[in-house]
Amino acid sequence: MASAKEEINESSKETKKEKKKEKELESIKNPELQKKKKSRKITIILILIITITILICFFSVIFAFVQNGRNTIVNGISAKGVELSNLTISDAKAKLAEQINKEISTPIKLKYEDYTLDINLSEIEFKYNIEETIKEAYKVGRTENILESNYSILFTMLNGKELETKYSFSEEALNKIIETVDANLPGKVVEYSHYIEDKELIVTPGKDGKKVDNEKLKEKIIQAILNRDSQIQNKDYEEISIPVYDKVADKIDMQKVRDEVYCLPKDAYLIKEPFELVKDVNGVDFSISVEEAQNLITGDKEEYTIPLKITPANKTVADLGDEAFPHSLASYKTNYDAGYRDRSTNLRLAANKINGLVL
Repeated sequence: MASAKEEINESSKETKKEKKKEKELESIKNPELQKKKKSRKITIILILIITITILICFFSVIFAFVQNGRNTIVNGISAKGVELSNLTISDAKAKLAEQINKEISTPIKLKYEDYTLDINLSEIEFKYNIEETIKEAYKVGRTENILESNYSILFTMLNGKELETKYSFSEEALNKIIETVDANLPGKVVEYSHYIEDKELIVTPGKDGKKVDNEKLKEKIIQAILNRDSQIQNKDYEEISIPVYDKVADKIDMQKVRDEVYCLPKDAYLIKEPFELVKDVNGVDFSISVEEAQNLITGDKEEYTIPLKITPANKTVADLGDEAFPHSLASYKTNYDAGYRDRSTNLRLAANKINGLVL
């Protein structure tokens, strides 16, 4: 019985195969029929593509309309680790500002051996641009291109987006702080220096020591601020080790010293409009050659003396007289007895103290 059924099934399969072959042969023999079938398939595919495209456009427009109708930031946006999703602009500003204020309220302590220096971030005018960050967050998914906006919204919802918060600080203020650190560093290098005393130049040699790596310290300070998180508020301060390196003091260069002290005499003069009094300057130069001066820098003396040639100006402020001081601001007269020796002595001493002095 089972074998009879199997034979019937096999027979049915063979029949179907034969019919299929016949149709294929018929199609080959009839090109027009084959073209119609292909055309029908293409039509169906095109209809499906058009239908899907229309549906996508329809839902995109609806989705964009709904999103544009919202006055909140799209889901998935954050900045400085602060979640800004579904917040209004004002709420997002307040939330981000609260977090940033916690981060920048903690001072930085610079330390090297026993030396420390505290820096408040307000001293270097460090600020985050909260306004710009929130504007950027609100713009996500709000472009003129609907498809681009929808893609941006969906991508942000699925993957999240951490916005970079731009910052600013006073480079000049930070450089001054680093100069202060360098000036007070224990065991710091001391470069040679010089000063004028009467008609002599006193040169003091330098000493080897430590030097602050300015650029590295600046980078450490900024990176420490940027890498802060919400836990920083639990600290009294954040400590940074001051990077230093060994520095050999410069050798005394008398040509350089001469260039720094050399000056031609300059006369005093007046500028009337606007009124300005330019004081006289004495000329200064070595009274010996630079080579002779360099030869005096020998041994391990604590200081070296170089003779100077001082050339006075031809016209001093005192020589300008009434031209420089045309207005009498006050006057006073008193009589005294020349025979009263004590008073005469006092007047002479007082007059000598202020003689030639211009205030």
